Amino acid sequence: MTSSSGASGIGIATITADGTVLDTWFPAPELNADAAAGPVPAELEA
Repeated sequence: MTSSSGASGIGIATITADGTVLDTWFPAPELNADAAAGPVPAELEA
């Protein structure tokens, strides 16, 4: 039997004027068994 795990977090990205992502910082990443994508909090949507 194989188990799987994942990670989740909200990142702050540095993006150039042409849309290139330079880096992303995840201030509070979490390891968990179910890292399914969820909704983005409204206060973080651009």
